[in-house]
Order: sequence, then C-alpha cells, then structure tokens
Amino acid sequence: MSRHTGFTSDKRAALLLLIFVCLYLTTHLIRLGDFPIFADEAIYIRWAQLIIDDPGRYLFFALNDGKTPLFIWLMVPFQHFVADQVVAGRLASVMVGLAQLLLAWRLMDKLRFANFSKVVGALMFTFLPYWYFHHRMALMDGLLVLFVSLMALGVVEALEGKRRKTLATALMSIGLAGGLWTKLPAIVAIPSIIVFALLMSLESDQGGKKLLKPMSLGMVVGLAGFLLMAIHPSFGQLFNRGGDFLFPAGQILLRGGWQQTLPNFPEYIRYFLHYLTPAFLVFLIVGLFNSYRQLRTHAFFWAGLAFVVPIGLMGIVVFPRYLLPAAFFLTMATLSGVDAWVATMTPQREIAKRRKPFAYTVATSAAGALLLGNSLVSGLDFLVKQTTDYDKTPFVSADRGQYLEEWASGHGIRETVQLIRAESQHGSLAVATEGYFGTLPDGLLVYMHGNVPDNVATDGIGQPVGGIPDWFVAQAKSFDKIWLVVNSHRLKMRLNPEQLVNEYCRPNAAPCLQVWDITQNIKE
Repeated sequence: MSRHTGFTSDKRAALLLLIFVCLYLTTHLIRLGDFPIFADEAIYIRWAQLIIDDPGRYLFFALNDGKTPLFIWLMVPFQHFVADQVVAGRLASVMVGLAQLLLAWRLMDKLRFANFSKVVGALMFTFLPYWYFHHRMALMDGLLVLFVSLMALGVVEALEGKRRKTLATALMSIGLAGGLWTKLPAIVAIPSIIVFALLMSLESDQGGKKLLKPMSLGMVVGLAGFLLMAIHPSFGQLFNRGGDFLFPAGQILLRGGWQQTLPNFPEYIRYFLHYLTPAFLVFLIVGLFNSYRQLRTHAFFWAGLAFVVPIGLMGIVVFPRYLLPAAFFLTMATLSGVDAWVATMTPQREIAKRRKPFAYTVATSAAGALLLGNSLVSGLDFLVKQTTDYDKTPFVSADRGQYLEEWASGHGIRETVQLIRAESQHGSLAVATEGYFGTLPDGLLVYMHGNVPDNVATDGIGQPVGGIPDWFVAQAKSFDKIWLVVNSHRLKMRLNPEQLVNEYCRPNAAPCLQVWDITQNIKE
C-alpha cells in the first residue's frame, strides 16, 4: 500500500486561493470608512436606506434617475448589520471584488495559465489601483465588471464542447441580464464579448459552431431578463438621462462629433498606464507578440478595445471608472503575457523548441521579476497612501478632482454630522444644505439614517446659494438654531465671518465645506 505523502495539486491550489482570499479581505477592509464619501456613493447608499424605510415605494426608485437597481438592492442587507452606513455600502463592493478575484482565478484555470501566472493574477486583482480602489467604493462599476467577466467565462466554457453548453448559456444569460440590471453601459460589453468569442474560437476546432448556440441563446435570454424590468411604470425613465453622459450616435458619426472626442483618447490611455501600472502593461506587449497562445492575448486585448472605443467616442465625460470593464480585459491580456513569459522561461513547455542560452534566461527572468515587482510596489504605494493619508492618494487628475477636490468629494461630511448631533443636545436645529441630492444633503442623511435626533431637520435648497428660499424660512423659524452647510465656492450670499461655525478644507487649496449659523438672518 502506498502512503499519502502530501497535498494533492488540487488541495495546494485550494490552500493557495484561501491565502489570497484572506490577503484580499485584510487589505480591502482596513479603514474602509475613512475615505470621504463620494457624491454617487451618497446617492446610492441613500436609495438603499429608503428601500429599508419603505420598500414598496422605493424598491425601483433608481429608475427615476436613469439607473438600474441591482447594486442598490445588494447594499440593503449590509445596511442592517453594519452600524457605519458608508462602510456598509462599501462592504457590498468588497464582496463583489472578492467574487471578481475568484472568478478571475477560475478563468485563468480554465485557460490553463501556469500556477505562477495565476499567483500574479491574484496579486494584481488585489493590489493594482484600478481594482483596489473601485472594490472599496460603493459604486456600481465593480458589479458590472463581475457580470461582464461571467460572460467571458461563458465563452470559455462553451469552447470546451457539448457538455458545457448549458453552463455556458446560463453564464451568458446571467452575465448579460445582471449587467444590464446593474448599469446600462453593459450593452456596450456585447461587442466586446463577440470580439472575444470570435478570436478565442480560432484556437478551437469548430469553435464557431460551439459558440453559436450558447451565445445566441444566452444573449436572447439575457435581454429578456433585462426586459422583465419593463413591467415597472418607471422603466421608461431609464433612457431619459443618456444625453447627460453620451453624445447621440448621429452626432458622432454623421456630424463630425468624433473630432471633439477623439483627442481624449490619449487621456484614456493614461488611465490604464497609471492604474494598471506601466511596468505591468509591458507584459501585454509580450503577450501580443509572443507566439505562445497568442490568440488568447489578442482576444482579451481587442475585447477591451471594443469597449473603450464606443465609450470614448460617444462619452461627454469619461471618468476612469467608466472604463473598468475594459480594464478587466486588459488585465487578463496582460496576465496572458505573463503566462507567455513564464512559458519562455520553462524549457519543458511546448513553446521552447530549443534550450535558451543561460545568460538570456537569467536576463529575461530578472527583467520580468523587476517589472512585476515594480507593479506590486506601485499598488502597495497606492494602498498605503489611501489608507493612511487619503488626501495624497495618487489619482489621475480626473479622479483627484471628483474624489478629493470638487463639490463631489465628501470632505467634512462625517465631521459636520458630529457637529449637528452635538448641537442638537442644546435645542432644535434646522439645517439647510446646498443642492438637492448627492454629496449634500444625501451625504449628511446617510450618516444620520436610523439615528436622526427628533429635533433636527435637514433640507437641500439648491445651488449656488445666493439666499434662503421662503419655504425653508417658513419652516425653520420654529427651530432654536438654523445652520447652512455649503461649499465655499457656491456660497453667493454675504455672511458675517463670525457666523462661521466650522469649515473642512479639501487638499490642494480646493473649496472648503463650511457650516454657518444663519439663525439671525432667518429670525430677524
């Protein structure tokens, strides 16, 4: 009888994956609530809270703002058992990111990546800034990418043959329907999946025939799943906000609108270079030109490009998070390049027709290790700065503006809520804020949900604030104190500096969030 001498390869792989799960959770949960709440986060978390308060009225409320509701629903359970409501919302994204890590591992396994390549992949999906940051924010984009990844896995499953067609169809259906129930730009992922499928099919005998039925059926079922939402009366509102973010196709194609958007593409390239790191993307070039499973690398690369082009050409404003699905394809293409590099360094792999000179092997191995190390260090630098001194987070300029410097940044929101709670101990308080939704007043309401003092009322009065509207004056006169919360650059009314209760300034000489006592202005 033979004796058991150690773990099987499957057990070793499971143990390794468990280690990465623990690493992922440790790095993503640390100081999760410290980063200032972002405007979109405030809106989405507030919608989840409204569902808790009155599900019959607010379950599909997101449709009225042109958003599909799945991510909002996903946040609802976390709001019940986590006291910090911002942490609760972001925890949903952390779990989405964990699922993304597991799915990427599964995809690399199905595509027969080397073990070392899978380890690199797990590290990159954990530490690269594109993934680390967006999996710690209560935003819809991470969930959209997860469903797009499911469709890509469906393609790979379909290529394995008849026995996998049912699973492939299910993955395609769930991926498309779930993506559209998360965010409408999932429709742009359809060309990406088609491009990915066409190129991957070239590696497989009768690949086109294997893919035709599961992909077609999966797309039909997925679209039908999305259209189930049409039974809700607010379904039509989904398509009323497209003009806020996208130019009409006719303007781009027929009236020369592309001349306005095409010059933005170098900026989008910078997004990927910055958040996926330049060193890591060197392996993308390796994969595109190395003969080892070259079609696999090209399939991921061109699928990513198929997502970037329509968004880039039609987008009025394109922030890095809008390109996150493309980042998934480019990350996988780069990891395919890593796998090609590993194969080159491993003589027994089929790519090695003859043994390479020792000096070549050493030099190439050292160069690859340095590149991977550079990417990992860049990711760790981003992680450390975001969790220890978030004002120094190395964002690209577009993200630095919206997350740290502009009105959309929630600097001072948490502290203002603490001020409001303290003041409410001494009497009733009416709070007017700039805006009607978003960072203000939703940011304040998010932190006060379920624990609002009975003697506090908070209302948005629009922006810029050039005066206090009559309707707010009428309802505020019965309160002991009246405050105004406003961003300094949106305050257009003259106030005595002595009325300033406190202010919380953003970095880089950006506008401050200010709290003013306007009791005398209202009651005089």
